[in-house]
Amino acid sequence: MLIQLLQEIATTLNRIEMHLRSSDPKTEETPVTPPTVEMPEHVSIAWIIKYLDVARSTFYRNIKDQLLFHVRKIGNRPFYLKADVKALMVKHEKSAWTFSKLAKEAKKTPLDGNGS
Repeated sequence: MLIQLLQEIATTLNRIEMHLRSSDPKTEETPVTPPTVEMPEHVSIAWIIKYLDVARSTFYRNIKDQLLFHVRKIGNRPFYLKADVKALMVKHEKSAWTFSKLAKEAKKTPLDGNGS
């Protein structure tokens, strides 16, 4: 008798659910997509050293806090904007200077070119 009662309740619930779905087509689930925000890529020191093909000591002596500035720290690790690193590489390739000369030049004028 208890099993029969549970089966009747289950069928009744199914009928109610089907009725609600058929009576209001707007209640169908539509996937909600969050708005896409373009986040800048962040890179680590190891990636920068490999990309620029410089020694770790060169990075710390001539690039860090002179030509590149970290934008985020996670724990004790600084992260830099990938676009800034690529822009530095373009400046390096255009003028064929070493990074130490670029660092000395950056001390005299800002790197963004507004100082000239």
